[in-house]
Amino acid sequence: MHSKIDGSIKCLNGRKCPAIWNIISLSHSGRCLAFRIDMLLDLIIFLSSLLFGSMVFFSAMVMPAVFRSLDRQPAQLLAHRLFPLYYIWCIVLSALLTIIAAFQFHALMVLMLLILAGFVYARQYLLKKYSQAKAKWLETDSPQDKSRYKSLHRQSVIINVFQMIALLLIAVANGLFYPVIST
Repeated sequence: MHSKIDGSIKCLNGRKCPAIWNIISLSHSGRCLAFRIDMLLDLIIFLSSLLFGSMVFFSAMVMPAVFRSLDRQPAQLLAHRLFPLYYIWCIVLSALLTIIAAFQFHALMVLMLLILAGFVYARQYLLKKYSQAKAKWLETDSPQDKSRYKSLHRQSVIINVFQMIALLLIAVANGLFYPVIST
């Protein structure tokens, strides 16, 4: 348990930590260990920017280069192999952001859970349905199968765009409204 004492936090072991360290304080071997709020905000800004940049790089650079450089069939095969890796990378980063936000920033944690859920949904459900629909469309060449494929593709793009906007807002808002903490 923590208790505020004159602008400081009393740790479990009775030691005082400066109020700036008021996110997590743990008693371990008689020392007061804590994460500073500004350090967590720095980490959130860094990781959300890294995730946003990874998404932009993959969708704006990697995938167009794959389809520009390779014939259609090898490009589709490579894309089919790259997308699960892309989603795993994004799931790991967004899960890490969710855990960090859970310490103090509960509204941000909810937003990160939505972003994480979007990645999990896209990888575990949409990717499989998308691949099946594309294979069926290429096999049958029917307008219904093409429409199904395009609908699933559009759904994945909408989710991705929402996630990018949310991540950009997280990075920019935290950067603009970064609290000025003086000791």
